Amino acid sequence: MDDDFIDVIITLEKSLGVKFHDEAFARIRTLGELHDLVCQEAEKLNRGGNKCATSMSFYRLKAAIQRTGLPRRLSPSTPLRALTDLDYKAVTRRLAGWSVAHLSISAFGCLIAVVLVLAINIPVFLAFGGWAFLTGLLSAIFLLAIAARFFPARLPEQKTVGELASSLAAKNLKRLAEEGAALAPQAVWKALTQIVADQMGVEPKRLSRESRFI
Repeated sequence: MDDDFIDVIITLEKSLGVKFHDEAFARIRTLGELHDLVCQEAEKLNRGGNKCATSMSFYRLKAAIQRTGLPRRLSPSTPLRALTDLDYKAVTRRLAGWSVAHLSISAFGCLIAVVLVLAINIPVFLAFGGWAFLTGLLSAIFLLAIAARFFPARLPEQKTVGELASSLAAKNLKRLAEEGAALAPQAVWKALTQIVADQMGVEPKRLSRESRFI
């Protein structure tokens, strides 16, 4: 199993609140086979609900966005680039307890951190030799933390609020089932393809049951 596949499994485990046995993946080669396995676990979570997980996720996300000071009307087709004042960290705080996509450091923030680490530690190395390792480690941790605070990566601007809600639903299937969502095979397929798409950088609509993990 490559790293992408392992990350998909970890996300599924967190979403469903389960732990898959490694032996379960021994014969899995296609997305359809993985879907069948996930459906078995999702069936254990079904509580007779009939709500749409994605719709539930959208309304929860919409409320969280509006509570941050954006009282405008939102629809699933609203592009993220239209929300110029969106405070994503504030939104995630409003979604307390939900698994969300955390923003990493932007490429610009990473570049600044690397330049500053080198600027600090090259003179230290020239003057004190071995101490450069310790100061390099400490300064790297400090500067990366600062970069994460002031230079977070941006949400993909080509995405819509609905697509963000779909990703949110895929990461919180157990929670949504507890609140009345129906985890029918079709809903599980939508969540599974969303997780795979997010992890591997492909469009969900390009995935089929015959799609293979390489």
